[in-house]
Amino acid sequence: MKPGNWFYRALFIVGAVAFALVGAGCPNKPKIIQKVDVVMSENLSTVDVALSLSKNIETDFGGTFDVSNDGRDYGRLYLEPWTPTAASRIGFELNTEIFNDPGFNNPLFFEPTQLFPNGERLPRIIDRPMAMVKLKNEDANGNPIERNVDVYAYVDVKQRDWLGVAVTLKKANKKYFPEGLVLTQYLAKDAKKNPRVAVSVFGPRDGVEGHAGISVFANVKAFMAAARGNSKVAARMIAYEIKKASDPVFEGPRGNYYKKNRSAARSLEHAVSALIESNNRKVRH
Repeated sequence: MKPGNWFYRALFIVGAVAFALVGAGCPNKPKIIQKVDVVMSENLSTVDVALSLSKNIETDFGGTFDVSNDGRDYGRLYLEPWTPTAASRIGFELNTEIFNDPGFNNPLFFEPTQLFPNGERLPRIIDRPMAMVKLKNEDANGNPIERNVDVYAYVDVKQRDWLGVAVTLKKANKKYFPEGLVLTQYLAKDAKKNPRVAVSVFGPRDGVEGHAGISVFANVKAFMAAARGNSKVAARMIAYEIKKASDPVFEGPRGNYYKKNRSAARSLEHAVSALIESNNRKVRH
């Protein structure tokens, strides 16, 4: 599958979710995320999930990372740099057949995990181990695609619900973002109030060598079920936009501190911005 080709065919949007990571209008709730877009092809064979960061987070790194296994091409994970007219984006564009690849269900090659690459716990909505795949970070000439990041794909091989991407930032320590803190926003809740998207910023693991980063997970099966249940899918483009977001969830060893000290959360917007921008090719001063 050539990345992006399917996007220009007839498509429908199953979700376009705009939100502030911790809510606009409240001084203790910094705005970090602008929106998440979930787009699926008409036959539901391909899903594109894109996380747009707040426009005040200016990145200059980007690239495309192929996702494949044993000769089978499933798409790509991608990073798009900030421009004056577009926010930085992190996302994945994958063929849903990836759920059916027996190779990802083989613990000899992909050990199931409920952890981020640095060892912190995945968002609590991810209640089962997933295959974590570190993607090749070099181009056809053997040069690094991006020197300061690593990119990981997550595949829910057991129940075939969730897909996700985590980007670790190599220039990361507690001066940028607190050790042992995972800040998660759940959104796109269904009728039973179960979230279908989870976005996290995870700090360096407390007392353990490791990288911080950012992730987005989507319950692809839930979006597919909603699309199949809508009789108008084949007739027109469908778009859902949710602007109101719930409060963030503070997890990890440092989570309780931020739950009890809401004023400390005011610094997190700058902390996330500093964390991400410190990994730019040209660090801004």
